[in-house]
Amino acid sequence: MGDFGLDKIRQKFYPESTHLLSSSSMLTVLILGIIVWIITASCFTWLLYLSEGMRIVPFWVGTGAYAAGYLGGFLSLLAPSGLGVSEGLVTLILHPYLGIEKILAVAISYRLINTLIIWINILITLVLTSIKARKTSNN
Repeated sequence: MGDFGLDKIRQKFYPESTHLLSSSSMLTVLILGIIVWIITASCFTWLLYLSEGMRIVPFWVGTGAYAAGYLGGFLSLLAPSGLGVSEGLVTLILHPYLGIEKILAVAISYRLINTLIIWINILITLVLTSIKARKTSNN
């Protein structure tokens, strides 16, 4: 039961679908996802420090607030992409350390920066994919 029984469940309900990744591949993806979240939360805290200085908010409180806020946003069913929910939770957690306006400004700024980065990544992927498709079609 190296795949934790997930592939057996998949076969039972979706017999025509393709098999799942191996357990080691899923574990690798999980570990990489955690690393990315740590980096992202650290970048949020860095932006927070740039706005107010390092001594006001402890590092783990800043990163934990970001992770908790965005997890709450992911779990919210009524707000698209957790818009507003994430920033509200981050503000709720960090308001004992900073003013509400400052935290909201940092949280909203970080969401905009993060969204811009995602769209730039999508644009780069589209450009590289189209270049590769042209090269393939020319051969």
